[in-house]
Amino acid sequence: MSSINALRSTALSGVQSQVERFAQSAAKVTQIASADSVSISDAARQAATGGVPEAASDLTGAMVDMGVGKYLAVANLKVLKASEELDRTVMDLVQRK
Repeated sequence: MSSINALRSTALSGVQSQVERFAQSAAKVTQIASADSVSISDAARQAATGGVPEAASDLTGAMVDMGVGKYLAVANLKVLKASEELDRTVMDLVQRK
């Protein structure tokens, strides 16, 4: 049973980290998308971004990260479901004895 609990714990941890990854990427997409819609001077934009220009590749990267985060979260949820099914199977076998 301890290995099932370890599996479940790993899956839950994975779901949490991927939800955080998705949220960070979504925030970055929003930030990049709204950066061009606000009219500010180049000096103000440079100060706000630390002098590092945000390129279109940053937007693409953030969107890819969102997709990766989504699929990794789903994969971890499937592991969690499998661990619950395994737990039920073990309990059924133990009750039969």
